[in-house]
Amino acid sequence: MNATDNLEKFFTFLSVLRKHRIPYTLTQVAEDQLMASYALPGVRYEVYFDANDVTYSVFTGDEGVFGDIETLAAEIEAYRADDEANAFPVPPASETR
Repeated sequence: MNATDNLEKFFTFLSVLRKHRIPYTLTQVAEDQLMASYALPGVRYEVYFDANDVTYSVFTGDEGVFGDIETLAAEIEAYRADDEANAFPVPPASETR
């Protein structure tokens, strides 16, 4: 498969989404990779296109609707604190030679 084939697949896929009136978002996720993301009831998709490959991820959920913004903010804070606690330590500049 070559880059031209994948570019053609990319535009064909977007045409299918437009044909079915499915809103999507395009994001450049790497220098050489684009992602089309869209959602259907109960599931979210991320489709990745690059010169060599087309892959996708599927995320399912219960589509719950919540109204407690303080709980959401606390969950984000807890996630970031956990993420930072598990990050690789960055050595001081004097040790990076």
